[in-house]
Amino acid sequence: MRQKTQQTEEGTATNQSLFGLHHHDTRSLLSYLQHRAPETAIADGFVDVTITSPPYSDQKDYGYDEDLQVGFGDSYEEYLEGLRDIFRQTYAVTRDTGTLWVVANTVKRDGRTVQLPFDIADVCENLEGKTACDECGQFLRSKRESAALVCTNCGWTYDPRPESWVLQDVVIWDKVRARPWSSKGSMRNIFEYILCFSKTDDFVFDLDSIRLADPSKFKEWWVDYPHRYNPHGKLPDNIWQMVTPSQGAYGDGTLDHPAPFPPQLVERITRLTSSEGDVVFDPFAGTGTVLAQAEAMNRSALGFELSEEYVDAYPTVRRSIAEKFSETTSSIEAEQMKLKELICGLREVRYARELVRMTRQELDSESLDELGINSVMQFSRGLDDSNPTLDRHYVEDDYYVVLDDGVTDQAVDTLQSMLKTVSQSSPCSTFGIDATVYAGPASALLSDLSEWSGTPLYLYNDDTQYRYAKEYSLSEIALALDSPSEWRAENAHRQHPPIISNVGLQVSHPKKDTTLSESAEHHVTRRYPERESSTVTLD
Repeated sequence: MRQKTQQTEEGTATNQSLFGLHHHDTRSLLSYLQHRAPETAIADGFVDVTITSPPYSDQKDYGYDEDLQVGFGDSYEEYLEGLRDIFRQTYAVTRDTGTLWVVANTVKRDGRTVQLPFDIADVCENLEGKTACDECGQFLRSKRESAALVCTNCGWTYDPRPESWVLQDVVIWDKVRARPWSSKGSMRNIFEYILCFSKTDDFVFDLDSIRLADPSKFKEWWVDYPHRYNPHGKLPDNIWQMVTPSQGAYGDGTLDHPAPFPPQLVERITRLTSSEGDVVFDPFAGTGTVLAQAEAMNRSALGFELSEEYVDAYPTVRRSIAEKFSETTSSIEAEQMKLKELICGLREVRYARELVRMTRQELDSESLDELGINSVMQFSRGLDDSNPTLDRHYVEDDYYVVLDDGVTDQAVDTLQSMLKTVSQSSPCSTFGIDATVYAGPASALLSDLSEWSGTPLYLYNDDTQYRYAKEYSLSEIALALDSPSEWRAENAHRQHPPIISNVGLQVSHPKKDTTLSESAEHHVTRRYPERESSTVTLD
C-alpha cells in the first residue's frame, strides 16, 4: 500500500494543548501524540471512547488532495489494512474501560454489495492481522462464533481477543431521511450500522444514563404496574431514529460534508460510555461534530482531520452545537428525575395495596372486616438510590396497617408476622422499596404519628392508586376511623383498603382516562412534617 501520510505543522491544531481538532493524519497518531505530549501515559491509555465513521475508500471524495485521503486509489484489501493500523493505534491509546464506536454502511462495487461494516469488524477483532499459522505457516481459518483463528493444517489456534477490539453490539441508525434515489439491486438507503467494540470485558456502559424518560412510550397499562418499569425510564432499543443533519446545519451553510453526524447520536454514545472529564476521540473528525458535542458535555475532545477547510470550519460548528445543546439538553437528567419521582410515587402507593392483598391471600381471608384492617398509611422518607446498602432500592418508606381498635393482641401479632413475610416476597420485593411495616390498632398508631398532625395527607380510595381522592388532616382521619365499618364501606373497594399517604399523585391513566389528551400532565407532590413540600410535573 502506498504511504500517504501528511505531517502537521506545529500551528495547525485548534490550540496548543493535546486536545482539540488537529489538522493532521491520523495514520501517524502514536508518533504525533508522543511528539505533542510526551508526558501523556500512552502506554496506559487515556481515551475513554472513540466515535467515528471512517472514509469509504474511493466511494466518496472528501474534497481535498486525493493522494492524502485514506484508502483513495487503494485496493479494497489495502484500504482495510489501513483501517486496521488506525484502529490498532486507537486501541493503544484507549483505557481498558474504553469503547470504540464505528458508523459504517455497505458499499457497491462491480454490481455487488460489499459488507464493509462487517469487514471492519473482522479487522478490529484481529488487530495483528494474523493470517498464517506460527507452527507450520498454513492458512488460519476464523471460527465465527468465537473469533479464534485455527490452522487448517495442524490445528494450532490463535485467539486475537486479548490484543484486539471485541464486538459487543450492532445498532441500526435509522436516518429517517436520506438521499432520495436508489439503484438496480438496491432500495433507497436510509440506515447505517453502528458497531460497538470494547477493549476489555470491564468497559463503561451506563444504560441508565440514556433511558427515555417518556411514559407515553410505555405500554398502556403502565400506571397499574409501575414496579415493572425502571424509574429512570425505558431503554432505547437497537434501532436509533435520528435525522441526518441538513447540509450546512452547523455553520453559514456554505460547507458541504458528505457524511454528517447528528449530534444526538454522539450525545447518546457519550452519555452511555463516558463521564464528565473523560476523553472522547474521533480519528476521522471531519468538521468536528463529535468533538463539539463532547466538549458541550464537559468532556475533553481530541480529533484528527486532513481537510484544512473542515478544520477551519470547526470553531463555527463548535459554537453552534454548544448553543443548541445548552438550549435543549439540560432536560435529559431533569426529565429522568421527574420520571423517577412519578414511578416511585406510583410504586409506593401501589405497594400498600399489594401488601394487604398478599397478606389476605396468605391468611386465606377474603374480607378486610374479618382481619380488622381499615386502612394503610404510607409515609415516604424520600427518594434515595445512592445508598449502597439499599440493593436496588429507590425509596425508603414506613407502612402502617391500621386495624380496628377491637382486634386482639394475638391477631395483631399474626398480622405483623405475615406482613413482614409478604414484604420480603414477590411482588412486594420487586418494587424497589426499603419498607418498614407496622400493624396495630388505630388509636395506638395515630398516637405514634403525631408528628404528621400539621401536614395534609392524601386519601386513595375505591382501589385507585394513581389519583388521590381527597386531602385529609391526621385529626380528620382519626375521627373517621372511629367508625371503621362506615369508613370501609365508603372507601374500600373489592376488599382493597383505602390508602393514606404523604405522596399526592394526579396521574392520567392512558387506558382509563379516555377523555384526557395524550399530553396530559402528571403531578407528584411529596409532603413532610419538617421539610418543605415539593411538586413535580411531568408532561
